[in-house]
Amino acid sequence: MEQNDNEVKVRFGLDNNQIIEQFEKIEQKLLKLIDIRASLEKEIKDLNDYIGQLEQELQQKIEAESKLIEERSFVKAKVDSLLNKLEDINIAADSDDQKEEGGVASF
Repeated sequence: MEQNDNEVKVRFGLDNNQIIEQFEKIEQKLLKLIDIRASLEKEIKDLNDYIGQLEQELQQKIEAESKLIEERSFVKAKVDSLLNKLEDINIAADSDDQKEEGGVASF
């Protein structure tokens, strides 16, 4: 039996202590990977939260821009309306001036 054990050791080149050491190394590497994964998952969550915040801010800016465009259109329409009224007043005043001048010339 002892010869078989020695034969196995020679064939595989490892004894029990070496096998245990290898498993401990594997375990340490796995623990590191688990820590790295947890860290990456937290970073992904933080980035997703940040993306959500940016999307919310973007939506608010889009809404504000739409409101400003709407207000600008309203103001432009008001200004155009006032300019048209002013033009009508000027045309009426010019027309009255021409009538007065025409009336004086006919005497």
